[in-house]
Amino acid sequence: SFSERYLYDGHLGDGSYGDVWRIKEKEGECRGYAAKFMDLTGPLREDLVKHIPRELSVLKKIQSPYVVGYVEHFINTDDTFNNHMVIVMELLEGGWYTIV
Repeated sequence: SFSERYLYDGHLGDGSYGDVWRIKEKEGECRGYAAKFMDLTGPLREDLVKHIPRELSVLKKIQSPYVVGYVEHFINTDDTFNNHMVIVMELLEGGWYTIV
């Protein structure tokens, strides 16, 4: 479960499929990550079930300095985000960048 491994460390934003939170490990290096929480019981459930497997498949394969890295995913079984798919990704911190 989420609460056994991670702590919430601030809300980063929300999108059409869910909320993104900054999280950190409870043990070990206590590294920070970004976690996307998607409600599997809400009105977008059918879209999520249809699109998540493809998104995860692509994320797992991509290794690029230009794409945020995939860490893990699981279905949360506790706390506020019970029955949510959680996708844990590398955390990019900083501001907006302009590419010229």
